[in-house]
Amino acid sequence: MEPVEPNEGTSEPVTVIKPLLQNLTKILEEERDHLTSGRVDKLGIFARQKMQALSQINMFVGNDPTHQLAKANSEELGQIRGLLDDNMHRLEFRIKAIGEITETIQAAAKEAESDGTYQPGNFKISKRR
Repeated sequence: MEPVEPNEGTSEPVTVIKPLLQNLTKILEEERDHLTSGRVDKLGIFARQKMQALSQINMFVGNDPTHQLAKANSEELGQIRGLLDDNMHRLEFRIKAIGEITETIQAAAKEAESDGTYQPGNFKISKRR
């Protein structure tokens, strides 16, 4: 791939990644909405879509030693950074909540084991008449 050069006839840098940035923004917004609704059934799909979008963007950025693309798309990049941070915080909150629920269940199971409730021989079988 050729290094990124300014457009001929203008001083503006090539903005070839704008559609790719818009696609990534759309994916991140959908993921945010999904996380906000409390659903987690599509997290794998979102992860795959983000990896594809970032890989496509990286193809252009890697050939831009002067950072013309980043400079030309700084607003979109800022929005993407904000969405990534927001989604990360939502995921961290969910992970922490799941951890707390798991600890509560483990503590209850341990307590039930130690009080003899589920010890062998504590169950009586009644005979039917």
